[in-house]
Amino acid sequence: MSSKSLFLAVLSVLLLIQSSVFVLGATFNAEYQLQLVNNVRAKNGRPPLMLSPCLLKSAQSHAVYQASTNTMTHNSPHGGLSARMSPYGAQGISGSAENVAYGQKSDDDVMKSWERSSGHLKNILGDYKYFGPGKAEGSRPYWTQHFANYQSCNGASAAPSNGGGNDQPRIRTPTKKASSTCDN
Repeated sequence: MSSKSLFLAVLSVLLLIQSSVFVLGATFNAEYQLQLVNNVRAKNGRPPLMLSPCLLKSAQSHAVYQASTNTMTHNSPHGGLSARMSPYGAQGISGSAENVAYGQKSDDDVMKSWERSSGHLKNILGDYKYFGPGKAEGSRPYWTQHFANYQSCNGASAAPSNGGGNDQPRIRTPTKKASSTCDN
């Protein structure tokens, strides 16, 4: 084998290893997570949720808190769920719920976990209008979903996700269907 061929073979292996590490890292896409949630809701006859900038911020803040303490928790020194949403602009909150998880490597994996849990599935299918997910890295990925009804988000209502537009991330199409099996 010539030195040029050996160099190309080693380079190919290194590129393959690098891409594998990237694929194994935890991924997060808020628009895609919204699509996954709305797919589960549609399968169960529920209306779609709208992505909320206020809930995106509150969910991300809680995911960061969990990662900073390396603890999956619904508790926070910043108060209860509604109290944690309000500083990010959600005003007139009339109902809210939270899903948390840790360790899953992708949006698909965490959604499958939540969908298999009766309590988390109840939140996903709940009578809410707005949604915001968050993810942060600690010793492992920490995930948060916030669901709520509110009167305003910093004085502006949240816009529905349409999967397009130049100012929004593009929605990826789910490659796998999530199971609706609940474990009690």
